[in-house]
Amino acid sequence: MELNWHLSSIWARSWRNVLMMLVMDRLPILGQVLGFRDFFSLR
Repeated sequence: MELNWHLSSIWARSWRNVLMMLVMDRLPILGQVLGFRDFFSLR
């Protein structure tokens, strides 16, 4: 039981990291497409 919970927590954490990496990778492209480059340069 504990092992399963431990594995699922590791899986959830790595999944979140991958998701954030993908999102941060796509944000500048989305910003350029939508014309929000000024918003990203302000950050």
